[in-house]
Amino acid sequence: MIQQILHRPGSLLPKLTEDEQATINGEMQKNAVANIDFNLLILLSAGIAYFGLQQDSSAVIIGAMLVAPLMSPMMAMGYGIVRGNLTLFKQAAVSTLIGILLAVGLTALVTYLLPIRSVTDEILARTNPNLLDLFIALISGLAGAYALCRKEVSASLPGVAIAASLVPPLCVVGFGIGRGNERIALDALLLFTTNLASIVVASIFMFWAVGFRPTSARSRRLFQATTYFSLFAVLLVTIPLTLYTLQETGQSRRLAAVKGILEEEVDPSVAQIEDIVVEAIEDGFVVGMTVYFYQPELVGDEAAQQAAVEDIRQQLESAVEGPVTVRAQVIPATLSIFENPSLRIREVQPLMIPNSEP
Repeated sequence: MIQQILHRPGSLLPKLTEDEQATINGEMQKNAVANIDFNLLILLSAGIAYFGLQQDSSAVIIGAMLVAPLMSPMMAMGYGIVRGNLTLFKQAAVSTLIGILLAVGLTALVTYLLPIRSVTDEILARTNPNLLDLFIALISGLAGAYALCRKEVSASLPGVAIAASLVPPLCVVGFGIGRGNERIALDALLLFTTNLASIVVASIFMFWAVGFRPTSARSRRLFQATTYFSLFAVLLVTIPLTLYTLQETGQSRRLAAVKGILEEEVDPSVAQIEDIVVEAIEDGFVVGMTVYFYQPELVGDEAAQQAAVEDIRQQLESAVEGPVTVRAQVIPATLSIFENPSLRIREVQPLMIPNSEP
C-alpha cells in the first residue's frame, strides 16, 4: 500500500476528465495574473487584517483571510510546476510577489504613520512559528488544490483560506518593519515562507494525483527541477521551525518545573505566588512572579521577604538546571479565613482609603 501511494498517488483519487482538466487549466491561467481585482483585494484584505491585529480580534482577521486572493497564484505556481510550464510558473510567482509587496508595504506605511503600534496577542501569535504550522500549511495546500479540481467540494475553499492564513503574517511583517522591530518582522516572515513553500509543494502532489502531467520531455525536466527546488525550500524552513519547536517545548517544560516547585515548596498559609513567567536568556533564566506574603513575621520585614525569595530562587535553579534570576513583585497581604475555608480574600497592606467629606 505504501509503495502504491508513493509511486501511483493518482490511483487513490478519481482522475479528471479532459474537459475538467481544460477547465482547471483555464482557471490557473487566470489565477496566475495579478490584475486590478487581485491587487485591490490584497490591499483591502491587508487593511482588514492589520486593524484586526491591532484590535486583537480573531473574527476580523478571519474576515481578512476570506477576502485575500493570495492562495490563487500559489496554486497556479504548483500547477505550472506539474505541467512543466515555466511561463505560467513565473507569471504566478511574480503575482505572488506583487501581493506580498502590496500587503507588507501598506501595513508598514500605516504602522509608521499611525500612533497606534501596540503589540497584541494576535500579533505575537504570528511571531512564534513551529512545525505545527508547517503541517497545517501542507494539509491546507492539499485541501485547496483538491477543492479547486473537484467542483463538488469547492464550497470548502473559504475554510482552506482561513486555515492557510497568508495575509495576517504579511501584515505582521509590515508591522515589524514600520515599528522598526526586525525580530517581529523576521519571525512573521518565516511563518509566511513556511505557508508559501508548503502550499506549493502540497498542490504539486495533489495536481499530480488527480491526473495532471508534463506535456513534453522538456516540461518533464522542468517539472523535476522545480519540484526538487520546492522540496528543498520546505526542508530549508524546517530547520528554524524545528529549533523554535524545541525551544517552545523546553520553555513549557521549564515552566511546568517552576510551577511544580512553587506548588510543593511554598506553604499557601505563608505566601501565594501568581503571574509566573519563565524567560530563557543567554546565560540562564529569568523567572518573573508576584508574591503575596501572608505570614505576620514577613509582612513588615523586608529582609525576611528577600531571604524567602532567595530561598525560592535557589530551589528554582535546581529545577531548571541553570542560573536563575528572580524578578518578584512582593506584596504584603493578609489572609482572611471565613466559614468556608476554601474562600480566601487578600487585603493588600497598607490599605489606604482617603476620607471623603460629604
